[in-house]
Amino acid sequence: MKALLALLLLAALSPAAFGLAEADFGPDSSRGHPTTEQKGWPHGIVDLFRHEARVYSVWVNGGESVYFQADQKAIQELVNLFANARMRDHQIIIS
Repeated sequence: MKALLALLLLAALSPAAFGLAEADFGPDSSRGHPTTEQKGWPHGIVDLFRHEARVYSVWVNGGESVYFQADQKAIQELVNLFANARMRDHQIIIS
């Protein structure tokens, strides 16, 4: 019982807690620091994450989801960036 109480007290007084998920709103330029290429990412994919049409992104343990609001010109730019990334398979979902 004392160990549990000590653990709870330590957790309550801890100055920082690190979560497993991170979400950002707006384009990369609004964050103050650009998205950097991560280990295991296909070459060229970081340019897609940095596009100004990005409105929301979620990062959870290596599973990245990025959402865009784009006009026809920006959609074509995004498709080209994605198509030029060095990957075996490419899948685009437009909704």
